[in-house]
Amino acid sequence: MSMTHQILAHAASQVSALAACAQTSTAAPTAPTFWMPVGASTISQGVDYTLDVINWICYVSFALVIGLMVWFVIKYRHRTGDKFRSDYPHHNTPLEIM
Repeated sequence: MSMTHQILAHAASQVSALAACAQTSTAAPTAPTFWMPVGASTISQGVDYTLDVINWICYVSFALVIGLMVWFVIKYRHRTGDKFRSDYPHHNTPLEIM
């Protein structure tokens, strides 16, 4: 048997051994939740956890942005008796050409 055939035979035996291990894995798939269906693989639990972490980061970021926006709207609102500012620049040719 040539060296190439020996390498291919060894690789094939390794692949079949890995496939057998994957089929006899004891890790149970995750149960269905509100967001996700039943896990279809042994790594679905890690993927679901990653999605949950990303979701909570988004929830906290959203609440922070909305809270700051409400605070600034209240802090810098127009009050009765204050004059509106009217000295804004209306035209700037070099800036518009750029």
